[in-house]
Amino acid sequence: TPRHHLAAAGPPGDGDPSPRWWRGVDLFRRPVRSGDVPGGGPSSWRDGDSPALPSPMAEVLSSDDAPPARRHGSSFVASAVREVVPSVVLIDTEHPWEGPLPPQLPSPQSPFPSGPEERRLPTRLGQGSGVIISSKGLVLTNAHVVSGASSVSVTLTDGSKFDGKVLGTDQFSDLAVVQIRQPASGSRVFPEAKLGDSDALEAGDWVIAVGSPFGLENTVTLGIVSSSSRSVAKMDMGLSLKGTLIQTDAAINPGNSGGPLCNEFGEVIGINTMMRRRANSIGFAVPINRAKAIIDDLSVGKRITHSFLGITHRSITPEIARNWNEDPNSYPNDLPEVRGSLIMHVLPESAAAEAGLKRFDVVTKAGTRRIEQVDDLTEVVDRCPVGEALPLEVRRQGRVLHITARPQDLGRYLREQEERAIESRQQEQQLPLPAPYPGSPVPPDAFPFPFPLPVP
Repeated sequence: TPRHHLAAAGPPGDGDPSPRWWRGVDLFRRPVRSGDVPGGGPSSWRDGDSPALPSPMAEVLSSDDAPPARRHGSSFVASAVREVVPSVVLIDTEHPWEGPLPPQLPSPQSPFPSGPEERRLPTRLGQGSGVIISSKGLVLTNAHVVSGASSVSVTLTDGSKFDGKVLGTDQFSDLAVVQIRQPASGSRVFPEAKLGDSDALEAGDWVIAVGSPFGLENTVTLGIVSSSSRSVAKMDMGLSLKGTLIQTDAAINPGNSGGPLCNEFGEVIGINTMMRRRANSIGFAVPINRAKAIIDDLSVGKRITHSFLGITHRSITPEIARNWNEDPNSYPNDLPEVRGSLIMHVLPESAAAEAGLKRFDVVTKAGTRRIEQVDDLTEVVDRCPVGEALPLEVRRQGRVLHITARPQDLGRYLREQEERAIESRQQEQQLPLPAPYPGSPVPPDAFPFPFPLPVP
């Protein structure tokens, strides 16, 4: 408890209401008998007198009227927050309504509209965070915060609000760049954050997350780096993200997305992107070095390419292979007892399929790098330019094969697969449906069952 709070109580008859903290010693004073303290006189409660106290208490409690100064300077957290907070922004978005309309709103194509308000489609509101990376008003945020937004607004820490324009997004790194729009007469210089080096991070380093979770602007949370390079491939996230993420136990909540993750110097070393559901203290951020590599391209609307081999795989060791081969129920039972990446599935029409890779192949070398685990192969593929030849050393049924693969662009592959799926569904819908049973007068499109009934 601060010492000046003790001034609430004083000796009887004290007429001075001033809250001098040193007057609080009266709470602990007892009448002092003559001779108790060297030089002490008759005991009394005289207004304004202080008792003679034995050393060292007298030295501790004797001071001037000012409250005691803070013993320490600002913490490293406060210093880092002061560095980065001016560049942190709140992002509000509106998205077109997707899916069926709410029951209280009729369709815009309704033949009986009762007014213009009923013909307006509702919008979905979203909110996230961002960080200014240029004095000209470039904001770095998450792609999932602004992708598909019909309108974007950016609010600064001083409360000023601006319209924003999405310059570029990349869903596989979950990064986007937004331009703050100033009035025609405006020439404001925006506070920009300092970008650090995410490659220098180590597990156990302090990190600070700043953002606007649930609209609570400039919320600060503190934690450590749990992993400086957590592989997305090991997190069962499918093809939604690529590469590695920073894992931290600093609290990251809805609305933190797009905000900065800082080191103890206030330098941005990551962009907060998500938290693990049904778990505590497991959050993730995109490394800032990954963002640095694509910021310029995103700022001019250039599409970012991501190399993609088209396999699912897992790490294998001699022990794992030996146990597998000794199991009489396993198939195949001739896995090579080496370290590498075991292919579990090859996607159709992928670069791996075109190169001739097969299930249960073990990749032991990619380019000039020895493959010891899944992350090694993933990193080599990510760094290989799209379409460039990538030599692979593969073990298959006791043989050593040398195969050349040419990684594809992930985004293009997924779009082509989606187009093929849509075309296939359309062709299926155009096929005539069989009659429910021979000679039935019921038209096929009126039959409610997906299979024919047995003939009675």
